[in-house]
Amino acid sequence: MAIRPDYTTGTITLTSGNINFTTSGAALQTADIQPGDTIHLASGYTLVIASVTGQNSGTLAYPCPAGAAGTSLPLRIRYQPDGSRYAAAARTLIDMLGTGNIEALAGLTSAANKLPYFTGAGTAALTDLTAFARTLLAGTSASAAYATLGEIPDEQLPQRLKETSAGNLISDDCNNAVKFGSYTVSSTAANNPSGQWSTMLVLPQTVADGVQVLFTRQSANFKAYYRVFTGGSFKTWCPILLGTGTANQLFLGDASFASISDFGKSLIDDADASAALSTLGVSSFAKSLLDDADASAALSTLGVSTFAKTILDDTSGAAMWATMGGEFSGNHLSGYLKRPDGTIRVWGQASGDVTTPFPVAMPTAVTSHGATLFAANPLPEYLYSVSASVVANTGITWRTRVAINGGSVVVGSDDPFKWWAEGY
Repeated sequence: MAIRPDYTTGTITLTSGNINFTTSGAALQTADIQPGDTIHLASGYTLVIASVTGQNSGTLAYPCPAGAAGTSLPLRIRYQPDGSRYAAAARTLIDMLGTGNIEALAGLTSAANKLPYFTGAGTAALTDLTAFARTLLAGTSASAAYATLGEIPDEQLPQRLKETSAGNLISDDCNNAVKFGSYTVSSTAANNPSGQWSTMLVLPQTVADGVQVLFTRQSANFKAYYRVFTGGSFKTWCPILLGTGTANQLFLGDASFASISDFGKSLIDDADASAALSTLGVSSFAKSLLDDADASAALSTLGVSTFAKTILDDTSGAAMWATMGGEFSGNHLSGYLKRPDGTIRVWGQASGDVTTPFPVAMPTAVTSHGATLFAANPLPEYLYSVSASVVANTGITWRTRVAINGGSVVVGSDDPFKWWAEGY
């Protein structure tokens, strides 16, 4: 076959240290570029193609050298001669034949109903292959194989799947029976709802989910129960109705019956809670109270205002005071008190001629004020006084004076005085 010319359509992009390459404007698959073909670059590098993954992509046999890397390089791919490909394929075949497998098979003596198989590397032997085994192998599907196998003998089944459950005893805990099958349950087994010897069927839906159905064995007191288990968690057993009730009887949770009066029936057949309450003699107002969703709604039904409800749900007197708008801050030396009616009282301690700012300002006006001076060493012939010279919404300017023997008046000392003011 003639040697094909180099493929030169498009450009190629190579990344240093990477085996992946891409081309632009080429059609590598259409041009039948194969593993073993080589990429020839203007830089002098020759790269071997390991695979072609698309019309414009492929991989190299080795990571791209740094000197060969580049973007949109001129593309030149040289086809490997077909003779080289055939020689490589023949070499591969010879290597495969040289493993000893062919010689091992050739060394066997064939015979009827025998099947060769390998016993190790390069060694083989024969084993029996019966007519039944050939029929089984001839099945084209799993269902065909099952049809060939036929019904499973009872002795081959797990104990829980056999024709009787007598040998599959649960004596410890019903919770341990989660696999499909029939079980005999001891009267003393934990989580046995009947307390009697019973038969239990387990019907799993998944590995951890399913249903247990239990039947008691005593015909004189026959009962049945079921429960669901999910993720290893077992729900409560529920009784199954098996008997036939008579007139004026009600089926109970323990699978028994109890009498029910005409009044009880009139209560049960009510269409809703409101009708049942009427049957019980509850008034319309009481029903409107009972159907409230919470305490707040019930208080509204009772006519309690929204503000009153905010007081009623407070947990302490301090919280109620705050809800009503009251506020206190300070101690015996200074502070303020805001009352729910909007009035404010402020107080403090000072000395000499001084302006005392209020802890909180009066929003509108000061309605009253006062002060009491406490002299450290009062003298009987001295008359002490404290008066307000300037009264503002934000504070008061005080003047302290001392009258001596009813005569001269002098500026007071630094003896302290306590003051207060009321306002709104």
